[in-house]
Amino acid sequence: MVALSVLMARELPPHAPGIIPMELAFTKGKLVQILNSWGKALNTYLKIMWIDYLYALAYGVFLAGLFSMVSREQGKPPGRGKILFFSLPFLAGVLDWVENTLHLALLPGYRSLSAPTVFALSLISLVKWLAALVSILAIAFFLVKRIKRLLF
Repeated sequence: MVALSVLMARELPPHAPGIIPMELAFTKGKLVQILNSWGKALNTYLKIMWIDYLYALAYGVFLAGLFSMVSREQGKPPGRGKILFFSLPFLAGVLDWVENTLHLALLPGYRSLSAPTVFALSLISLVKWLAALVSILAIAFFLVKRIKRLLF
């Protein structure tokens, strides 16, 4: 997403909303307004979308590995909660792939998308972002817990 956002920042007209506002438009009117403001940058977005597939895989593996590292307790198997938190980065990555695939398939004809389709696209994106955020918060929580254990 970072690489895609940087590349898109060069292509977007001044003051045009970026990728995240587009992903979280939720209404057809807002999505059409955003993509109309993008102009030819929409074609660039669709051409460079493959970068986000790689990024989703990388952050899924990285966040899950980091969570595993900071939450591990010597001699204790992980409980259900830890397994759930370990799975969240992969959920975010899979939802990112679904979102990317739907964008590639549907955004070229964005003016004819139905309101429920636009809402579903944004909902997928929202759940993706929430899963990533909760993953990062869980990593921070267990990292602080581990540091406290080492210091005290």
